[in-house]
Amino acid sequence: MECSLASKDAMFVVKKATTSRVEFNTYMVRLYIPKFTFKPGQYIKVTSRDGITRFFSVFSFKEKCFFNEHVELSILVRFNEYNSQSHQLIKRIESGEELYISESCGNAYWRETNFGNVLISCDTGYSYIRNIIEHISIKKNSAPTLVIIVKDDDHFFDKSFIDDKLTENKVFTICMIKKEYSLRDKSFISELITFDKQETYKLF
Repeated sequence: MECSLASKDAMFVVKKATTSRVEFNTYMVRLYIPKFTFKPGQYIKVTSRDGITRFFSVFSFKEKCFFNEHVELSILVRFNEYNSQSHQLIKRIESGEELYISESCGNAYWRETNFGNVLISCDTGYSYIRNIIEHISIKKNSAPTLVIIVKDDDHFFDKSFIDDKLTENKVFTICMIKKEYSLRDKSFISELITFDKQETYKLF
């Protein structure tokens, strides 16, 4: 379901938060809370005590973490400018400031199907489909899944962001397309669906 105004305003206190630096301007943030309802593909609102707010797709969702009493939500936080909202949020997390998250939001979540899945991500949008890949792998869904990842030549994303364990299941076919952001016009999505194999390479 959509994230209503009420659910966006219903905030949970994060019991523990950790950060690890992926690139000079990209961090993996892990948030631990006692209880949380989530569907693969949904997103959350993260708010600091002094009101800095950002929305993030969930990179990974794990149950029974942190002494088996909490769930773990991982988000990928990237910023292009220092002192931007996202950068300020990282600084507050690292300083130990109290943090809050909303209920899960969005209706673009994964539905189980026997007809197959097509997942498309661009650049840091990989967080959105990565959680769906994780869920399909854990649930051992047998439907074939095509994963198309689009990136700029200079974008930080690489194969290390995909855990091998997530793609051991033969239902996954993962391809990467290099396409500069400035060249992605109105026909870009339709081109992806009928992409030229010469412009792609399989990661696995």
